Amino acid sequence: MSSRLLKDELEKYPFSLDKMSDPENIKFLDNIAKDFVMHSEVSGSRELVFKIERKFQAMNFEKNYPSLFLQYQPPMAKLKFACLHTLPEDEILSFIRFHLIEFIGNYWIDIFRRIREYLISTPLIMRDEFKKKLIKAVEHNKEFIGRDKIKSEGRMVQPTLGSWLANYKTALGTQYHDEIERNHFLGSSE
Repeated sequence: MSSRLLKDELEKYPFSLDKMSDPENIKFLDNIAKDFVMHSEVSGSRELVFKIERKFQAMNFEKNYPSLFLQYQPPMAKLKFACLHTLPEDEILSFIRFHLIEFIGNYWIDIFRRIREYLISTPLIMRDEFKKKLIKAVEHNKEFIGRDKIKSEGRMVQPTLGSWLANYKTALGTQYHDEIERNHFLGSSE
């Protein structure tokens, strides 16, 4: 089914609580989100993100239905990924903190291209500040990149991208490191 047909079908979808709590409808939304990513459907994704988020706010969804809210996170992340460069700055940074690893190798959309597209559309005076915030978002990424805890500053921490980067910066600093230095770090880190 094409993105346009899926979008048309979703337009008719009533966002009532009974419909939103139906697992089949959540799966349906996830399929739409996958299709939008595959076809790089920016406007449709953006429209759905805002429509669903407005509904969530109106129903105080996250607070009143926390487990159901969590079920919506995978399709919402896909929809946001498809229109990442059109989202407000805080949403982009939140996406980077929680979904960078999940989408970094996506076949259809290059996440770095989406970020560059956002930067191109950002006034020059604001770009450097956004880049600093982007680096902080990556450094605070909460996604797991392993199963076993890692040793950082003498204590065991969760194996998140943020923890690993903090450990790397503590051990080697932020200057350039050649392949030998990087391999030594990787071979000796716990």
